[in-house]
Amino acid sequence: MLTRKLLLLTLAAVCVASPCAAQETAAVDPRKPSGVSQVVVAVHMSTTDFRIRETKDIGVLTIEEFKSIRLTDFDFAARLGDELVSALSEDKRAQWRMAKAGEKEQLAYLFGRDSWEQNSYAPPSLESDRVLLVGAGCAADASAFFATIHVEVALRLVDCKSGKVLLKKGVGKSTRFPGRPKGMFADNQKVLKETLNKLTEQVALKVKQHVSKSPI
Repeated sequence: MLTRKLLLLTLAAVCVASPCAAQETAAVDPRKPSGVSQVVVAVHMSTTDFRIRETKDIGVLTIEEFKSIRLTDFDFAARLGDELVSALSEDKRAQWRMAKAGEKEQLAYLFGRDSWEQNSYAPPSLESDRVLLVGAGCAADASAFFATIHVEVALRLVDCKSGKVLLKKGVGKSTRFPGRPKGMFADNQKVLKETLNKLTEQVALKVKQHVSKSPI
């Protein structure tokens, strides 16, 4: 499906943020139980816009148009990060937390096209045992009568000491947009945001299932 390819290209887009930006490291948690790993969750999106592939039939021709919607008062990456940390916190092998602003800047280069498919990286300099890199995207396929919403993430669980990738996985969920596709363009975006919220929760649960089978 073209939209799926569009999402995957979005996830693999080269990040232009500098890896040498000011670092903000987290203090070691004195309450950390012995033998429990600390894992930082870093969510990255190459664009914060919601992307739509719209198909129109004009006579015997099928025409595709690509549009973008800016989501207002809705931070999809932050929402996804919250859901991921909430779901993953049930895995008691580790303590899970969101990456701070400085840490995200420090890790941004790992989402670049040249880095993403590697099986190991230069060990990230974080006060953490592992980092879960999450490349995320959201998009839709739409026609005159219905639309399908997609949320997809690409995961890399990286050991901060060795730089080895412990888990490499793609996870996605899709659902039919309730109502006519033009509802996605409503000023308040209420239904679109509710749909994205539901898909985000489902994706987080699928991520938890895959991580639970991986070494931490």
